[in-house]
Amino acid sequence: MKKFIYSLFIILISFQLSAQDFYAPTSDLTDTEKEAIEDAKKDIDRGDRMIAAADNDYQKYADLFSGNSRKQNKAEKKTVPAKRNLITADNYFDGGYQKLYDVYTAKLDGIVFQFQDDQATAQNLIDQAKSLFDDGHQILQNNKGYTDKQLQKTIKYQNLATNIKNGAQKEKEAIEKLVEALTLYENQAQKQQAMVNADNEAWQNALMEDSISAYEEYIQNFPNGAHVAQAEQKIEDLRKKIADAQNQQGNPDLVYHVQISASKTPLSNATIKSRVFSTNETIEHFEENDKQGHLWHKYYIGSFSSYWDAHTYRKSMGRMKNGSKAFIIAFINGQHVDIKVALQAEGIDPVSVQNQY
Repeated sequence: MKKFIYSLFIILISFQLSAQDFYAPTSDLTDTEKEAIEDAKKDIDRGDRMIAAADNDYQKYADLFSGNSRKQNKAEKKTVPAKRNLITADNYFDGGYQKLYDVYTAKLDGIVFQFQDDQATAQNLIDQAKSLFDDGHQILQNNKGYTDKQLQKTIKYQNLATNIKNGAQKEKEAIEKLVEALTLYENQAQKQQAMVNADNEAWQNALMEDSISAYEEYIQNFPNGAHVAQAEQKIEDLRKKIADAQNQQGNPDLVYHVQISASKTPLSNATIKSRVFSTNETIEHFEENDKQGHLWHKYYIGSFSSYWDAHTYRKSMGRMKNGSKAFIIAFINGQHVDIKVALQAEGIDPVSVQNQY
């Protein structure tokens, strides 16, 4: 029997619902809305206090409730004031949650989401909230209007407490759904910024790879991205380069070299040989701007019409004196081109020789 008393006590304690969980998660509140939320919090807090008062009264008659049916009937009569406190708590809960429900539904009705998926999710939450709140409100309404005679003879304390718990819990869950929908709205700016960051990162990755497939992948993943037009232009430019290179296939103007050094300031052959790589080969030089517009002086040796000849030569060189590694570059008609373009012009799949440049 002690177990029964303990479990009923837990039921009473468990539905003391804290209003502080229902601050609106949005900074876009008017003074009137803030005032309504504060009033709602006060109502729910009053409901908590009335539940505590009812529980204190109930505990006075715990021994009677654990007795025979005659004692239990007596306990039901003795706890009429406690039942009245439960009904008062019922009114406070229903009124408090109603105020929150009205503020949050009105707020959600007047906002527009940037993302369609969030709009759909929010609408689903609003629909769930309405169903929960209607159910809870009906349960709480059914507890009102009891006469003292009914409270003495037909309305059981435990049943009344459980009904109020269930009704208030449903209204509480409804408010949680609305708060979740408002949180979605509040997070729109952060979500937008995250998408912008992801877009820019994907674009930078595409630029680094600088291939048709990389730009096509960017467009596929970000069809409305900020760099789609640039990606499309890059694809067009690369296709033209490849077409031009293919027209030069077998032409002696397709030439590979091995780059051994690059500097923002000019280097003498003596400096390169002493600090970078000692060679009897003629050291050639060309100038080129990087993507940021900075001028670089680049130095290379060797001249090969076949990639594999250049590859064999580079492997034979080993490391530079400064610890760097030489790599293969290509020219078509005297213009420095991406190594992938040259490989395709020679009929070599760039993927098959990746990381061997």
